Amino acid sequence: MKEPIPIERDRRACAIKMLEGPLDNFRVAVTTSMGIGRVRFALNGIVVDARLRKQNTTPETLPRLADQRTPVVSGVFEMHDGTHTLDWLLPQGAQQPIAPEPTQVRAEKTWRSRPRALRLAV
Repeated sequence: MKEPIPIERDRRACAIKMLEGPLDNFRVAVTTSMGIGRVRFALNGIVVDARLRKQNTTPETLPRLADQRTPVVSGVFEMHDGTHTLDWLLPQGAQQPIAPEPTQVRAEKTWRSRPRALRLAV
């Protein structure tokens, strides 16, 4: 693991860490819908939670990486409560990282839904 990068003025996370190695103790949590899945795995001895969207990976990708012990590089957020959340994960030799829905996409969805929420509130 490289040196953690502290984050200032973030309500949820206190640092960003970069981890390398194979995925260990991979577990799939309850899936809330067809497009969203929750997984948990260990990387460099740190337990990481991830909430993945179907468009960013297939359901078989992460279990296959764990089974084959493929080396990965990953960026994770260290939260204020000591837990770790996945930001991105890049398998060795891959071109595109596996990541939860980007923050920009979430922000755009929030802004698009705002007029509807205001109409409902009125």
